Order: sequence, then structure tokens, then C-alpha cells
Amino acid sequence: EKPRAIIIEEELNEQQNILSSTDWYAIRYADSGVEIPADIKAKRQAAREKIDELRAEIEDLAKELREVSK
Repeated sequence: EKPRAIIIEEELNEQQNILSSTDWYAIRYADSGVEIPADIKAKRQAAREKIDELRAEIEDLAKELREVSK
């Protein structure tokens, strides 16, 4: 079984890839005002929320590690 830290890293990369692959929609909107499709907006928002959750989990794991190593 993979360590939780590796799983988190993989999930984080996946979510960041979702944002990267759809950045052009945001750039197009900023440049020309062409609306971002609702499904893409929702997908990007869900990715940002998941990234926040994963980063919080990373911080929690880091705190646990610091406590154990004292």
C-alpha cells in the first residue's frame, strides 16, 4: 500500500493538471470576455477546493511528523 503522502501528492498533481489544462478558458475570458462554460467553471472550482483540502492534509501530516520527531 502506498504511503498517504504519496497518495496526496498524486491527487494534488491531478488536480493541478485539471487547472493547468483549463487555464486557457480563464485567459480567453480575461482577454476577450468569452464566458467560461459552466461545467469548466465547476470543474475548476472543485479542483481548487480539493487542492485546498490536500494542502491542509499535508500541513496536518507535517505537524504530526514534527510532534513525533520531538
